[in-house]
This record gives sequence, structure tokens and C-alpha cells, in this order.
Amino acid sequence: MTKLAGILLFCITLTVSIQVMAFELTHSEGMIKLDDMPQTIVTYDPAVLDSLDYLGIHVSAIPAIEDRPAFEKYTDIKRAGSLFEPDYQVLNEIKPDIIFVARRTASKQAELSKVAPVAYYAINSTRFLESFKSNNLQLAKAFGKEAEAQAKLAMIDADIKKLHEINHDKTGAFLMVLGNGRIAPHAVGDLFGFTYELLGLAPVLEARDPNTLRQPRPEPGSPEAQAAAEVRAKQVSEITKENPDWLVVFDRRQLTSNELTADTKLKEHPDLGQLDAVKNNRIFYVDPAEWYLITGGLNNLHTIVKKATEMMK
Repeated sequence: MTKLAGILLFCITLTVSIQVMAFELTHSEGMIKLDDMPQTIVTYDPAVLDSLDYLGIHVSAIPAIEDRPAFEKYTDIKRAGSLFEPDYQVLNEIKPDIIFVARRTASKQAELSKVAPVAYYAINSTRFLESFKSNNLQLAKAFGKEAEAQAKLAMIDADIKKLHEINHDKTGAFLMVLGNGRIAPHAVGDLFGFTYELLGLAPVLEARDPNTLRQPRPEPGSPEAQAAAEVRAKQVSEITKENPDWLVVFDRRQLTSNELTADTKLKEHPDLGQLDAVKNNRIFYVDPAEWYLITGGLNNLHTIVKKATEMMK
């Protein structure tokens, strides 16, 4: 080999090596390729924040998240808007290399992409664990932390197996109790439909038709609101008839208050109050931040599973 050929081979090898080291992130809507590993990261997705924290990846800015124990560790991180509205002035000041959005900020992707490349990880509520694992492995792989993520997922799988063994013959229903006392059951395919797959409970409600798109919240008093109320009433009636072993309950008011009021509302409900689960305290009241705000983060989901196992054993 001539000296010139050797130099050319070295240059080609170096170029390939640099290309391999480049940052490539696969997400729900495509792939982001960067020449270098991102140093300034902004995330409006609490799940991504939770996973990056576990993987030891520094985040430069996050939304102004409510004051909750789950977020106390992030008090020193710069705020760049809310869960719904980015602060573009802050973003332009810090000049992020990449921005992660979530369901609440997904509609802002076009505007945010003018600031930096935008990634979005969607969660499939009917194949929750599959999408949870895929999202986190894609995230970890891009940052060179795939082994760490695999190890955590193995621990989560082991604990889910234990939880499913506990609940292998148990039925359940997920209820969202709203501030006005309204009860909103969630079946498979709804926002919290992943509950049954995660906890290993057999749902007593019929699954939502996967071909039916989730509709925006109807205006109070509208025909759509009346139709939705009739569906909820029918579901409550079905739950009462089936008398599930467990109720999994999200008290919506706890998002803005530490006060649990759903317990009283369930006990006083003319139908649900007669359920064995209510009478025998087989109600799992979920943490609003863990289940609603963070959900699919590596640390967070493991916490959810461990709490459920302790509650249901």
C-alpha cells in the first residue's frame, strides 16, 4: 500500500467513525440526526425528563411543573414555559440543540422546530408496555445509554410479572373522579386504558373501538356532552353489575390540591358505594403526577409498579 493510499484509508475510516458517533434519535414521527451529541436539551415531556434523569443526561430547561414531590429534584433547572405553552424568549436565549414535546405541546411542533429539532414520543394506550419500552430504548440508544435502559427495563419486567401473578384472577375498573363529583370510567383504549395491561387486571368494561377517534371535551350543555354523560352512566351501571375486585381511582382534584375527596364521593355514590371493592377498601388511589403527568418515564413507571404491588398484595 502506498503512503497516499494509507492516508486515504485513514481518512475514510475516520469519516465513518465520526458518522457512527453522530447523534441519531428515532422518535414517533421520524428521526433526528445531529453532527454532535446535544448539550442543551429542553423537554416539555415529563416522561422524557424522568428517563433522562435516570440515564444521567443533563436537561437544561423544562416547563414550570406544579409543586409536587415527584418534581422536587428539578427545582434548579431553568423554566421555559408551561406544560402547554413554551416560552420562546427563554428558548431563544438558551439556544437548545433538541426539544422534546409531549401530548400537551404536540400542536406546537411547527413553531418549536424553528428553534431546534423537535422529538415527540407518543404512547399507545392499547399497547402501552410495548410503546413504553420502544420509546425508552430509542431514547437511551441515541445517548449511548442502551445498556442502562435495558437493565432498568429488566427490573420493571420482573416486578410487573410479580404484580400480574398477584392479580392473575382479579377484575378491575379505572375511574376518574372529577371535581364536580362526576365519575368518568376509562376502558381499554381510553387515556387510562393502559391500567389493565400494566396491573394485570381483567377489565369489566368493553374496550373502546380502536377505529373511533378520541373526541375533544364537549361544551357543557351541548348534545355531545349529554351523549357523553349517557355513555358514562351506562359504564357506571356496568361496573356496578360486574362488581370488580379492584377500583383504580384518579382523583382529578388532587392535581391542584393535596386533598383526597374521591373516597367520600365513592362511598356516597348510590351505586358504586355498594361495590365490594368500596366496602372492603380495595381501592388503589393513584398519584396524579405519576399517572397523569409523568407516566412512561423509566424511574416513574417502576415506582408505579412497586406501589401497586405493595397495595394489592
